[in-house]
Amino acid sequence: MTLPASRILALLLVAVMPLALRSSAAQVPAPPPVQPAQPRDAAPAAKGTAAIVGRVTNLETGGPLRRAVIRITSPTLPSDRRVSTNEDGRYEVRDLPAGEYSLKAERGGYLTLAYGQRRPGEVGKTLQVGKGQIVKAIDFALPRLGVISGRVVDDTGEPIAKVSVWAMQFGRHQGARRLIPFFVPDECCWRGGHAITDESGQYSLLLPPGEFVVMGQSRETWPLESDTTQVFGYAPSFYPGVIEPTDAQRIKVGVGQEVGAIDFALVPARSSRVSGTVFIAAGAPVANESVTLSQEIMGPQGGATFSPNMAQTGSDGRFSVNNVQAGEYTLAVRTPATSDQPAQEARPTAFRSSARPVTARH
Repeated sequence: MTLPASRILALLLVAVMPLALRSSAAQVPAPPPVQPAQPRDAAPAAKGTAAIVGRVTNLETGGPLRRAVIRITSPTLPSDRRVSTNEDGRYEVRDLPAGEYSLKAERGGYLTLAYGQRRPGEVGKTLQVGKGQIVKAIDFALPRLGVISGRVVDDTGEPIAKVSVWAMQFGRHQGARRLIPFFVPDECCWRGGHAITDESGQYSLLLPPGEFVVMGQSRETWPLESDTTQVFGYAPSFYPGVIEPTDAQRIKVGVGQEVGAIDFALVPARSSRVSGTVFIAAGAPVANESVTLSQEIMGPQGGATFSPNMAQTGSDGRFSVNNVQAGEYTLAVRTPATSDQPAQEARPTAFRSSARPVTARH
């Protein structure tokens, strides 16, 4: 059938229009991408108008301490502030917002003290500062650290290197009176009451005024020549060369005092064997689990565990740890959770492995 010319033209227009639309669309540039809204700058923190002013001196002489560092902390500050003292020992902390502040004075060779702390071991106080207030006379009198020094030897008089030497004081831990290592705080951590002997057996402890007991501990062991199953080591020994804390001699240290010649010998002793059986709460033996035997040194920031000894329980739950040197230990074991029971953990109270001294080094 022959279509009229008008009909043919209409069909051609219908067929061509989509192509024309696509062609024109390709020529139109794409709209620019939508830029995300830029966050508005946060309003700067209001500048404080308060100030803290004070002075740092030597407790013994009253003289100024130059370059002592005052460390200031507060919930109102984004970070800690630090200022140092001038040649007259004076410092100023300006532009402080109103709030509650903690201050601490530090200087090498001196005991660090917090505001409100009258003696070592006390808890400091906070300082309330009002808007625009200038708080004056926030002074610190720092005691110079004293020194206990000496030499550690074995029972034949030979020096022993790498002995851990601790300054200790009597205190209460887990409800019992016992010797606790004394730590001196400094800028990064707690130390000062601990030292390691050098190759000549020498040690030096930095300490505040007070009475201390000095203890030495070595991890050195050796077998008996005639019976290699017998292993010896050194019991934790106290100045002047005893193994019982009650027999230890106390050493008094004054402000800035150097107490030398605190020499003592470590006491050799046979090692021990620690054994037992591990059960779960229901009474069944715990097989193929690790038992940890470790010692703890308690300090002001909690305990530090060291020198762990490991053992594996057998099918009957029994374990045995050989060559345990004299000292106070803690046993720990943990069973993982299973489909029918939760995880279980046991940490019995500390026990002491008794020293069995020998008269000569083998």
